[in-house]
Amino acid sequence: MGPCRAENCYFGGTVVATGNYAGGIVGGGYDGGQFGPGSAPNTPCVSILNCSSDGTVTGANCVGGLFGGEPVCVQCWANGIGYIQNSESNGKKVRLVQAFNGQVIVSVDGAQAKDQFVISAYDADGMLLGKHDFNGTNTSIYLPKSNGMIILKVNGKNLKESLKVVVK
Repeated sequence: MGPCRAENCYFGGTVVATGNYAGGIVGGGYDGGQFGPGSAPNTPCVSILNCSSDGTVTGANCVGGLFGGEPVCVQCWANGIGYIQNSESNGKKVRLVQAFNGQVIVSVDGAQAKDQFVISAYDADGMLLGKHDFNGTNTSIYLPKSNGMIILKVNGKNLKESLKVVVK
């Protein structure tokens, strides 16, 4: 495997992912792909240098304005050490924290306590199931009679994102 390095990059757009490892500059490092989660020995980790992001990134887990995360790293010695240097992320990221027994918890990473948002939940047919306002970074919405796929919409200043979530 060769190195994965992003240098002098800027991201100001929107990434909407339904899975894991979503990032503005790099989603995720090497994970073995079709052969299952795994890594070749001494696989280099992702390096990000002199990059910035003020975009919006949404995903299920491992979500970041610059980098979603490193799924696997095996025997990463001196030639494979990854880093993020001289880089910053100022955007907001919406991610699912939990969806279980009718309760859905979301987090808006990068938000401030004073930031105001509205969360709305819809069933697969577009019927509104619930809606409320919230301030800050985390909220939950309780949907006691909802099972299956729902669509969450989080709206606020400089943020308009949707997530598809399966509630069990």
